[in-house]
Amino acid sequence: MVNEREKIGSLLIRYGFITEDDLTEGLKLQKLMGLKLGETLVKAGKIDEANVQWILSKQFDVPFVIVDQVHLDIDLIHKFPKNFLLENRIIPLLETHDEICIVTDDIFNYEAFAFIEKIFNKKVNISIGEAKRIENTLINFYKEDASPTVTILLQKTIEMIKETGFYRIDIHIQQHKCELNVYGNGVIRKVAEVNITLKKEDVFRALNMLETHYIYEMYDNYRTALFSVYPLFNTFKDIKYPAILGISGLILPNWTTFIDMKSSECEHLIHSDHPLYGYPYFAFKDSAIKYDRVIFIPDSAPKDFTNYYIFIYAPQRCNFCDTAGCEKCKQLGYIFKKIEGIYSSNELRGLFS
Repeated sequence: MVNEREKIGSLLIRYGFITEDDLTEGLKLQKLMGLKLGETLVKAGKIDEANVQWILSKQFDVPFVIVDQVHLDIDLIHKFPKNFLLENRIIPLLETHDEICIVTDDIFNYEAFAFIEKIFNKKVNISIGEAKRIENTLINFYKEDASPTVTILLQKTIEMIKETGFYRIDIHIQQHKCELNVYGNGVIRKVAEVNITLKKEDVFRALNMLETHYIYEMYDNYRTALFSVYPLFNTFKDIKYPAILGISGLILPNWTTFIDMKSSECEHLIHSDHPLYGYPYFAFKDSAIKYDRVIFIPDSAPKDFTNYYIFIYAPQRCNFCDTAGCEKCKQLGYIFKKIEGIYSSNELRGLFS
């Protein structure tokens, strides 16, 4: 190890990071502090940790990674025990069919590398990074990444509301709490509440982890945020226009593209940060629009109309629990009557009278 330390010292001098006097002082302090030479020089204020790690990457021919610029693979990180990554200051970067790529500040941590090889039965490909940045990145990741919890709740909720009249999921972020409600056809129902601290970014990550297309609206202030999410998973071969849809999953046409509200300046359209398949003429907010190919949800449908295509699951109180929630109604408190066909507003009202 003495020769190795001297080599590190020589490299630091050759690249102009320290002087001969710095090295001499560092070697003396190292004996007193019982640390590696690089750590000793950092604590003595002779050099930055990033420069020490860069020299180590040169010495041992391993890549040097600027951790702040790394894209975190959420799924891969969750395959590792949280404490293992924090204690060993390791960030897994990439998994291929035969290797796991990681960044660490200690390229001599053979025990940890052997543990990874044993778990994955793959070779470990090592790169080196700054310890403090690795540690901070992991701490922030585990502190902020609550998205898997939200994803699971959303997946369960989507399954729960299939073939019902609930077409909107409201995600209400409050201080240290998240509440999920489902809404449709004038009925709102709480389906979950968890004590968890969330940020808007967690919800976006959770939504992107879903296997379901969706469009959304978002309302927020400095204390709370509300996401109104409309899942899209139904398809219709012969939908007729104008139409009123009150079904879970709404409709995902494969022949139209939903346009961002900001770019199209159509205020009746739901806002989405990214274009996705959906509705070019879908009325969520404005019941007075004049397009021929228009789809309304019940909340924004005209009061009076004729010859509209109707496809809704109309909510009716569950006879077994009287809206309290039971197995018969999947804890939703309502059962749903399917109504499909061409109706006028008066004919549709007659079905509920």
